[in-house]
Amino acid sequence: MSNVVTKKRLEYLEELRMLDDRYAKIVFKDVNCILEVLNALMNEVVVIEHHETETVLQVIGGRSIICDILVVKDDKSIIDMELQNQKGDMHKKRIRYHTSVLDTSASKPQQDFSDMCDIVVIFICDFDPEGKGYPL
Repeated sequence: MSNVVTKKRLEYLEELRMLDDRYAKIVFKDVNCILEVLNALMNEVVVIEHHETETVLQVIGGRSIICDILVVKDDKSIIDMELQNQKGDMHKKRIRYHTSVLDTSASKPQQDFSDMCDIVVIFICDFDPEGKGYPL
């Protein structure tokens, strides 16, 4: 296979953005890239115990979700980072649904509600979904 970069391939690479799934799933396999984003967004030092990209959480009899970047912190709390490049008006409901599926997936039968882990869902957008001057 040739290492020559064709014009078509170069144009493809130049159009890639961090919010594109095909690019993000490669970049965010590196825990340092995840840390860079989370530390900036959360205004705290995040310690990651485990991370995955494109994690599917199945819901029997309901709608499943795919978490773009799923992080388990050292305190067992969960962060779901979702990269959004499509405008729409259902983002608040999607955040609510992601949180509910994560809660259900992370909980155990008979677990006391006070023992449930904290969950944060972050939607990173290339548009301003709330009209507040920032794309998050």
